[in-house]
Order: sequence, then structure tokens, then C-alpha cells
Amino acid sequence: MKTAPSTAALGRVAALALATMAAACEGPKPARDAAVPSWACAAGWVRSTGGGCGPAAVLCARGEDGDPDDCARISASADAGAFVLAADGGVRGRWREPGEPGGPPAVLGDPRVPAADWAPDAAVSSCPEGWTRSSDGWCEPNVRSDCEGSSLPLPARRCTATGASSCPATEFPQVPASVDPTLVRRVRAGADPSMADGSEARPYATIGAALAAAPADGWVVVGAGTFRERITLERAAHLVGLCPSRTRIESEDPGAAAVTNVGHPLELRGFSLSSANVAVSHEGASATLERLVVEAAVFGLRIAGASTTAVLRDVAFVSSDARRPNAALAVLEGASVDAESLSVDAPRFFGLYATGGGSITVAGSLVRGATGLASMQATAGAFSAGGRLTIRRSTLAQNAMFQIEAREGATLALEDVSLSCAGSCSNFARVMVRERATLDASRLQCRGDSGACVSSAGRAVLRAVKSAVESAPAVGNAAFRWIGRGASGSLEGATLEGPMGGVQATEGAQVALRSIAIRGSAVAAILSTNAASVDVTDVRVDDARNDGLSVSAGGASLRATNVVVRGGSAESGREPCALCVYEGGTLSVERARVSGALHAGLRASTRGEATLTDAVIEQTRPIDLAATAEQNRYGAGVRLEAGAATLSRVTLSDNVAVGLVALGATLRASDIAIVRTLNTLGRGAPTNFALGALLLGNGSEARVERALIDESEGYGVFGWSARTISLSDIGVRGALSDTSGRYGAGVAIRETGESELRRVWIDRVQNYGVALVDNGDVTHTLEDILVTHVAPSREVQSVAVAAVGGRTRVERLAVHDAVAAGLSLIPVNFSSEFAPPVVEARDLWIGGVRQGRIRCADGGPTCVPTGPFVGYGIYVHEGSLTLERATVVRGGFGFYAHGGAIAWRTGVVRGQLDAAGAWRLAAPTLTDVALVQNARDDVLAMQELTAMTTFGLPTPL
Repeated sequence: MKTAPSTAALGRVAALALATMAAACEGPKPARDAAVPSWACAAGWVRSTGGGCGPAAVLCARGEDGDPDDCARISASADAGAFVLAADGGVRGRWREPGEPGGPPAVLGDPRVPAADWAPDAAVSSCPEGWTRSSDGWCEPNVRSDCEGSSLPLPARRCTATGASSCPATEFPQVPASVDPTLVRRVRAGADPSMADGSEARPYATIGAALAAAPADGWVVVGAGTFRERITLERAAHLVGLCPSRTRIESEDPGAAAVTNVGHPLELRGFSLSSANVAVSHEGASATLERLVVEAAVFGLRIAGASTTAVLRDVAFVSSDARRPNAALAVLEGASVDAESLSVDAPRFFGLYATGGGSITVAGSLVRGATGLASMQATAGAFSAGGRLTIRRSTLAQNAMFQIEAREGATLALEDVSLSCAGSCSNFARVMVRERATLDASRLQCRGDSGACVSSAGRAVLRAVKSAVESAPAVGNAAFRWIGRGASGSLEGATLEGPMGGVQATEGAQVALRSIAIRGSAVAAILSTNAASVDVTDVRVDDARNDGLSVSAGGASLRATNVVVRGGSAESGREPCALCVYEGGTLSVERARVSGALHAGLRASTRGEATLTDAVIEQTRPIDLAATAEQNRYGAGVRLEAGAATLSRVTLSDNVAVGLVALGATLRASDIAIVRTLNTLGRGAPTNFALGALLLGNGSEARVERALIDESEGYGVFGWSARTISLSDIGVRGALSDTSGRYGAGVAIRETGESELRRVWIDRVQNYGVALVDNGDVTHTLEDILVTHVAPSREVQSVAVAAVGGRTRVERLAVHDAVAAGLSLIPVNFSSEFAPPVVEARDLWIGGVRQGRIRCADGGPTCVPTGPFVGYGIYVHEGSLTLERATVVRGGFGFYAHGGAIAWRTGVVRGQLDAAGAWRLAAPTLTDVALVQNARDDVLAMQELTAMTTFGLPTPL
């Protein structure tokens, strides 16, 4: 029921309603009420046929009342102004649709971002002959377990030619037909030395006697038997045994080799050799060593000297309790060995040993079971200190500590090498490269349950292409590691699987990675830490246990291009992320897709700095999907905590709880889309803090340009206790209240040092379009703001734009189709908590603010419908409002002045459907403002209200 206004009030209203003003709009003007003022419209706005100005995006739509001439003339380009309506009905002007030039990225459709099923060319490209490719891409070396007797296994299902099947049926080994018979001397165990002349009929009884009798470059051929003697060559010789399984040389002298040769060309083949010291010591000449079984306690074969060369074929190094060599093959002091078909079984420390400039090239070989001592003296299947070691088509397995070690400037080359270990190996690297050593590897494979695949340190250089790592779930470790300032190198075409799988660079190392696929890594798939620098191109990470790409501490950096990170899990107490930067590190990622990560897609914290360009982050999940009250365990597409991030052309989609959150951080973002932010945690889970698409708080500084925020549960943008917030060219669409019905707004900013909103379109939101809540001398700037279709949720009445405390400057604000209130100064329930706001506004258009009623979404027992809501174009409870050039049309009440100071110059309140043009307790100052064609009174003045609807902002606003 209305209370009759006083005579004085009626007089003031009559004088106001009958005032006439000069028209200011240029161009042809439709006929209108002479009492309605006219003024020049802002850029992108058009004249209303009923008076005043409004945005072309609304007034030129079908069924609205934009001036036909203006609507026909205005351009849909960006130059036309704030917001205009395109021919297809979309909003244009300063706002661009996703994918348009100058607009946010096309949602999930940017061709610069790799597809979800993209994978780099990372598999081992080919397998050696005799190896087979398994279904998972692994090259199986096919090591046999059924080699006969003194024969040992080799890759490609071969055995060394040292078994019984290699023995001829003759009494003595055959000599090539081209050999002069006078050069041949024969030896048979048990022969009569008194009759010996080296013939078949009268052979020598010892090898030493035959060598002494043979001429230079002579041939000593030895039949079956065991010869316990020391052999020292005095001249070039060919020493040939019948076969290793039947012809054996034993030396029991602990100070001497079984065979010693200094300075003479030597051919040695067809023997089994045993020594308590060295089986064969050769130096100063060339040698050919073939079809040998070697058993020794110190060195199996010792090849030394700068002018020394040796060719080795089919040599089996065996171990026994008394004969476990410190090194099976030792190449020293500049000697050079070319070897093929070596099989080394259980040496004490080293299978292959090259030092002092020694060089070993080995192919088609197997080294396994180097066990070491409890003192942890260095142990390796192959070792080089200052030498050169080349291994091809070979397998090293079950060697404790290291499979291969290179140091002191050594050069190591690996091609088609398989390294494996299970159970008996330590947590050290399979390949250790350090102290200025260099590794070049091609098609390197590591398989087992412990230790890194390759580790480099101490100014070492590690380069690898087409490599693979597969580890069992025993120990988490990096597959490839670079450690120390000066350590450097590259890895190209690698597949790394299992908890060991990953790459680590630390303490100043510099690394380049290309075409890398990593699955199931336990710590971080790729980690750069402590001043290291990593450059990555073409990488895919699947199912990481904890972090994907991570950089931290001491100025470390990581640059990545063309990245896919999918899935992930977390160990107890860990808060993982797909892309992570911590503690002063720098992370730069370009062209990336992150899907299904846990906790955070991108995380920058503790002074970490991240740059993300051309990226999609989708379906990030909270750590506990059953919901938890801990905020820091919720999921976020991007999470910034005391860090900094620069984002460009980034889409955040279908992330659970938060799209992007900045806590005490610095954010620079442009051309971004945050779509379908899901608050599933609200369903039965604690919701004691705000969730939504873009959250900015705790002292953050944020600048966001050209962004689409679409379909978020909770807030579109929520800023609280931030230092500064700047939003420009932003679209917020479909920001719905969370399932509690308490939280929801297009843009909500609370107690922030300074905020700027320019060219922002807010459409289809619940509770609030824009809410500014401050208690102090804080300045907010709103320019070119369009708020459309604002409705209440279950518990909160809606306001298109609410100012609570602080100082707000508004230029060009338009509200279309809202429930309860268009522009509101300090809703009633904030009056005792916040200082009255001060608002200066120019060029406002508010239309279609109507009454409404809360309708419960579920209709359940907790749903209590309330209302109806009285619709106010402008609602002022307390504070100061200075208003110039404003139009309020077709709503409930045009404006409601309860208290505070109102100064309104030039405007129209027209065509209110259900109530008066103005409803006031306090007397505002109105100049050149017309109230016309309203359904009831133009002005309803009251001394008191018997009932008042409460306008509330959601906690935590």
C-alpha cells in the first residue's frame, strides 16, 4: 500500500516531470516526448526511441527500441566502440568472440596446440639384426640361456664359438693350406720330449718348447690337453689350440701371465686360459685373439702400449670362486682393441676396462654380473678413465653400481646397447659419465628396477638419440641426469617408462631435449633445479606420479615447446602439478595441452615465474575426489602462490573447483578462455571458501586482457585482498551459483587496493553481475561494462552492479534484463559493516530490471521459496551517487533512494512496468531528469517502509 506524498513533494515532482530540455543528439531524430532530454551518445551506443542512449548490442537487437537510423549506421567493427550488435546477433565491438582476431583463443580448437593423442617420434627406430621388437616397442636382445659348456651367451640368440661343437674331429687344429709346412710346430700333451721335432708323429710336449723351436712368424698348433706353464713369446707367432673346451693353458704363478707377449705380432686362438694373475698380457704389437675362454684373477686380457692393437673375436670370460678378474678386458696406455662376440660373466669389478688413453670398440657382446665388494669400490660392466669406449649391438646386465662408467675425459659411444638390471643392482646410474667425459648414445635401452639410466656430472657431456628406459616400481629416480655446472648435452627421441623414467638437470647443468615420451615417472618427468637450464621440444608425459615438467631453486630454468601432459597421481602428502615452477625458477611453455592433471595444471609458487603461450589445460582434478575441506588440495587449471605467470592464448576447460587462482602472485594474462569450471566439490563437500573460474587474492597483482570466462560454477572472477586487479576486454558468460546457492557473481572484488574493469561483458550470471566490496579509500574504475541476464540463485537476491564501500568511477555501464536491482549502493545488510561508498557514473543504460522470486533448483525439503523481489533500476541505501546521462527503462521501480546523497544530472526514467519511476525516502538532487510513462506514479515518496527486501552478498564477500 502506498503512502500519500506531501504537497511539497508533489510540487517538486510536477516541476521535474514538466521540465523541457534542448536535444543534443546529432542527425535525424524520431518524434519523442518534449519533456524527455537528449544528449550525445557514447561510442558504440545508440539513441533510444523513447529517449536517452544505450549500447547498440542491446538496443539494436530485435524487439528493442534503438533508433533505426543509428542502428543502421553503426559499424560492427572494434572501432565502433564498446559493444555493438553484429548481423548474426552476437556481441561485437571491443568484445571479440573466441577465435576472432584480437579475441580470446578458440576454445579447445586452437590449431597451435597439439592434439590429445599426439605423440613425439620417440621410439627406438630400428632393432639390430637378430633382435626382435616387442609389442611395447622394446628391442629384445634375445640372450640365450642354453649355451653349451664353455660357450657363453651373446645377443641375437648366439653363443660364443667356444663350446664343444666348435672342436674339430682331427687331433690337431687345421693350418691354412697357404702356410709353409716348415713353419709349423705341433704340441700334444704327454708327448715324448726327447723325440720331439714338432711333426704330427713327434710333437712337442709343451707349448714353450714348440715356440722356442719355431721360426719367426711360425705356427704352433696344440692338440687336446691341459698345459700348466708360463708362455712368453720371443718372436712373432701363431699360437692355435684345438678348441677351448679341450685345450687349456694354466699358469699358477701369481706374478706372471699365462701368456706374455711384448713387441711381437701374435695370433692366439682356440684355447681356454687360466691364471691367478693375468691370462694374456700383450703390448707393443698387433694381435688377433679368437675363440678363447679366459679365466683369471686380475686381468683376463691385458692389452697395453701406445703402439699396441688387438682384434678379438668369440672370447668368453668366465669366473669361478678362484678366478674372478678385477677386469676381464683391460686396455691401457693408448692401446686399441676391436672386439666382437665377447661374453663376460661375473667379473669382480669391470667387464671392459679402458684407461690411460686405451680404446675399446666392441660389438655383438654381453657383459653381466660385475658385483664389486662391500667397500663399494667402483664397479661397472664397462669402464673408461681417459680412454675411448665404443659399444655396439651389445647387452650389459646385472652389473652392480654401474653398467658403464666413463670419467677423466673419456669418450664413450653407445649404439644399440641394452642395459638391464633386476634385484641385485644398486641405485646408482646404469651409465655414469663424469669429470669431463663425453657420451654419444644412439638407440640406448635401460630396463630394470633401480638407478638412473644415464647420469652425467663434473663438466661431462651427454648426448643421446632414440633411446628407451623401462623401470619396475621399486625406486623413483631420473632416467637421465645431468649434475653440476658444466654438465651438458642432449637427449633426442627417447621413451622413458616406469617410476625411474624422467629427466633431471641440476646444479648448473645445461640440457636440450627433443622428442621425449615419459610415462609413470615417480618424482618429476622433467626436472630442472639449482641453476640448471633445460630446453625441451616435443615432449609427452603420461600418468606422472607427482610433477610433470618442474623447475625450482636457484635460478633454474626450463623452456618447453610442443608439450602434452596427460593424467597423473600423487604420493601421500604431495601436491602435484603438470607444469610446475618453484623457488625462484623460470618456466616457459609454448604450445601445450594438459589433460586430467591432479591438483594443478600449471603451478607457480615461491617466486617462481611461468610463461605459458598457446596452451590448453583441461580436466584438472582435486587430490581427493571425495572432497576435502582443505583449499590447497582442490584442483586448479592454473595455481599461482607467491609466484608470477604470464599467459597468452591459453584455454582452461572443465577444471574441477578453480580455473585460475592467484594467491599473493603476479598475473599477466591475455587472450585466454576459462570455460566450464566445475564445482562438483560443493555436492556434499565443505564449501567454506570461494570457488570459480578466476580467483585473485592475498596481495596479488593481476592484469587480464581479452578473456572469455564461460560456464563457471561459483564466481566468474573473484578478487579479495588483492593489491591491484585490471580486467579489460573480458566476457563472463554463464557464471552460476555453486550448488550451495551462496556463491556466484560475474565479477566480485572485495577489499582490493585498486581495480579496473574496462570493456567487460557479463551475461547469464547468478546473484551478481559486478560486486565491489571495500571498507576504505579504495578506487574502482568501470568503463564500458555490459551486464545482461542476471538472476538470483536459491538463497541470494541478485544485483547487476553492487558497490559496497570504496570509491567507484563508472563510464558507460549498461544493464539489461536483471532481477531485483541494476545498480545498487551498499545493500542493506552491509550498512553497519562497511563505510558508505562513493560512486561517480556517466552514461548508464539500465533496462528490464524486474521483480522475481527464488525458485529452488531441486525442490527438496531445504528449499524455502522467498520473495517476490522488487525490481530497482538504481538502488541507493547509503553513500554518495553522482550520476550523469543515465537511462532507466522498463523495470520495477526506476530508482530507490533510501539514504545518502544522490546528484543526478540528465537522464530518463521511462516505462516502468509495475511500479513508480522513483521511490524515495531521501530527497535526491535531480537535474534534467525526466520520469515519463511509468505504470504508476512517477515518484512515490515515503517517510518509512513497513517492509524491506534484504539484498545480500554471498559470504565470503
